[in-house]
Amino acid sequence: MSPAPAIDEDGERQQVQLETNIRNLCSTIAENQATKEELQARIAELQARVADVDASTSDLRLRLLDASEAYSETLRPAQRQVFSNARARANIPEYMAAVSEYRNRRLRGRTYRDFNEYTRHLA
Repeated sequence: MSPAPAIDEDGERQQVQLETNIRNLCSTIAENQATKEELQARIAELQARVADVDASTSDLRLRLLDASEAYSETLRPAQRQVFSNARARANIPEYMAAVSEYRNRRLRGRTYRDFNEYTRHLA
């Protein structure tokens, strides 16, 4: 029988450390890859939701346009012009808030501080 080769304990210890390091690195890479895939799936979900919101917003804008046209036709000419100006400046929410406040307050006495250009011609 041939003699057993001499064991280089320092070399073997270094190999074991490198093997452990390699296994740890491979494990970390696999975890990172899994995290990346999860995040990419989440991004795809969010992009789909953004597309849904965009489609919904487009539909709502069309409905707002139709409702604004119908509302405008019910107004007196002077108030129609005020509403048209608010639409042109994209101030419909501000206009509607002023009109709602006016309608809620018109049962009380008015003061000079109650003046609002959006409600000037409302009955």
